[in-house]
Parts: sequence; C-alpha cells; structure tokens
Amino acid sequence: MSEWKITHTFFKRASIRIMALACAFAMPAGHTASVYCDVDYVITNQWGSNFQANVTVFNPGGAPIEGYTVGWEMTETLNYGWNATFEQTGTAVTASNPAGHWNGTIPPTGSVSFGFQGSG
Repeated sequence: MSEWKITHTFFKRASIRIMALACAFAMPAGHTASVYCDVDYVITNQWGSNFQANVTVFNPGGAPIEGYTVGWEMTETLNYGWNATFEQTGTAVTASNPAGHWNGTIPPTGSVSFGFQGSG
C-alpha cells in the first residue's frame, strides 16, 4: 500500500514552475496511513534557460521509509539527475529510489537528497 501526500506547492521562481511535489512509499508492516514525508525543493543555480535544483525528502516519523518516489509537474525538460532514478512523461516527473539501493531508505527523523538539471 502506498500513500501520496502533497507537502509543498511551488509557484513560479525565476523561469521554473513546479506545480506540486508529492512523496509515495511502501508503508512498513504495522504502520498506519498517517506515515508521510516532507519534501523541499531549491533552485541552486540558474543560467540562461537552464537550472539546477536540489530536492530533500524528510522523514519526520519514528520508523524508516524504505523506498520512495517523489513526483511533481514541471513544464521544463529534465536533462539529467543524480542520486535517484528519474522519469519524465510530458510535464509529469518522478524521482525514485527502491529500498536497499543507496539513498533508498530514509532513516527516522532523517533525510535524503537528490538533484537534477533542467532546461526550458
């Protein structure tokens, strides 16, 4: 079972428009649907029509999140990313890390980060 929770909505910052970020994950056995994560998005560099962004996924809970997917809408093109597996279909973008992969488990009250470069 997975849960999606939109934790932040972003409006136009410079030329980048991120509509919303959401986090999904497989819930550990014995946990209720109240488990969630927080997501923070920051543009770290911008030049011409290109930009670099960093995304941090926070686990405010007391149990690890094992595997996650973060999804958002953006009108720009995702050129490449790091520390996650990325996919873009139209304006829908996802970044994911399965449990057991490097950066795939978010410890209790901890966080993981990934980044990407886009243009448009």
